[in-house]
Amino acid sequence: MTSYKPREITKTLVESLENMPVVVLSGMRQTGKSTLLLNQPQLKKRRYISFDDFNALGIARSNPEELLSAKEPLRLMRHKNTQRF
Repeated sequence: MTSYKPREITKTLVESLENMPVVVLSGMRQTGKSTLLLNQPQLKKRRYISFDDFNALGIARSNPEELLSAKEPLRLMRHKNTQRF
């Protein structure tokens, strides 16, 4: 396993999160979006939810308010195979 390498977009992402309630990080498959969200030190305080987790996906479908009710900021990943919820 290789060590995490900071991404060029990190500064822009962190600054955007300080100024906006929602920031979208999108890109092609296998480019490191999840790796950045999970490993970047400035983002570690944010709760991470992936819709590859079927429990989280089920909650999002049945009671989305529950996902948003926590006090800590959120890192959310919507994966292609989850379709619309």
